[in-house]
Amino acid sequence: QLDEKGAENKKLRVMLEELQLKLKELITRCHTNGVGAVVEVIAANLGLGEVLKRRTVFERLYKDAMDRIVRLEELRERVDRERTELKVYAPEAFAAVQDFIPETPLEPSVLDMVEQSPLRGL
Repeated sequence: QLDEKGAENKKLRVMLEELQLKLKELITRCHTNGVGAVVEVIAANLGLGEVLKRRTVFERLYKDAMDRIVRLEELRERVDRERTELKVYAPEAFAAVQDFIPETPLEPSVLDMVEQSPLRGL
């Protein structure tokens, strides 16, 4: 019975977060249509202000993923800079390891792939 309660609690929490995301999306679309300020006031009067401020698990995970992508891109740029510096300032050292260093990245930029994705972000 405790497992059932835990599963029910988890299900309700997910439903609540989905509702929270949908409410935020509703307000965003209302802003697009020019009535966002009015809807925000109504939501605040109904006591939904705190719900709209709170970040959901999905938003935190999305932000974490985007932060990781930015850090990965920074690392890729640093590696590329260091590879170029090695080629310019230590050509003999670069020649010794050249067979192990690909000229171009083996995979496309993660940030470019995310930006080209048809999936919408939060």
